[in-house]
Amino acid sequence: MSKKLIAVASATALALSALVGVAPASATPSIAYAGHDTDTTGTSADPYVLAASTVNTIAPGAGDTTVTATAQRITVTSIAAGDTVKVTTTGAVKVIDSVVTTANALIDISKVGSSEITKTLTSGTSQTLYVYTTSTTAGSYTIDVTKTASGTKSTTSATKYIKMGVGLAYNVKDVVVPSTLAPLAEAEVTFNVIDAFGNVRESNAGVTTVTLSTGETFAATWDSLRKLNYADITSSTSNPFTISIDQGGSDITGLPKHGSPKVYIVNSPAVASANTALTAQVAALTAQLAESRPKATSVTKKKYNTLARKWNAAFPSQKVALKK
Repeated sequence: MSKKLIAVASATALALSALVGVAPASATPSIAYAGHDTDTTGTSADPYVLAASTVNTIAPGAGDTTVTATAQRITVTSIAAGDTVKVTTTGAVKVIDSVVTTANALIDISKVGSSEITKTLTSGTSQTLYVYTTSTTAGSYTIDVTKTASGTKSTTSATKYIKMGVGLAYNVKDVVVPSTLAPLAEAEVTFNVIDAFGNVRESNAGVTTVTLSTGETFAATWDSLRKLNYADITSSTSNPFTISIDQGGSDITGLPKHGSPKVYIVNSPAVASANTALTAQVAALTAQLAESRPKATSVTKKKYNTLARKWNAAFPSQKVALKK
């Protein structure tokens, strides 16, 4: 081989070696998803499912049917410097470019992340972002990958749906108790158990009883039709007493204290007085509204003539007669 051919071959080999690891300008971007329950497909009917955070972290991991990841890793490949990756979200879904693997008392993960991130690749051939949610109601995220090769633009898009599995029992809410209860009278107490992010657990989640300060306890049961917990209680006194509902949860670093047990007072003179006043106020306002309706819908002669004069001034050719 001549020295000239050897030089050409060496230059060609050097150029090819420099291109190793560089995505071809014409390559179609590829998007990979990891960390979710692999039995789910990411559609609106079958959203990806992530584990609920129990330690206030956003941690990715490998996907399997016993998923432990609380964030989904999105990896876009076959891109090059100058290409952009944009992720926009809906609902409670957030996107971040780095994860939170250690709980911090100064961080509430429900407030971390944003609804939109755009990244422009400066080097390499891939971009990694993370999405997560704190809701058991599915939200979505859309990925738009824009390539700028050869002075032209092309965009690859994908939309996926994601939700969080319900977390550990953390507190109770939506509690309804009677304000007054006569001796031996029965009433129903209803409530829901929620996780640290306010998602309702469809079970009694460890709250098996409600307790009265008079010493009685009553069984709490999950009602799958009404989607709430209930307990049928019986009063043993006409004196004031309390109803206590205790989830018994523990605090999570960086999140508000669980606030259980919840205590409600029954037969309180102050509560009864307030209820009586409220009932009277509602009745008075209802009466006023009923009285005002005929007046509000009626048109007096004076009102009619005033409007008629304005009409006649504005439209002389279409005058209307005044009422006498």
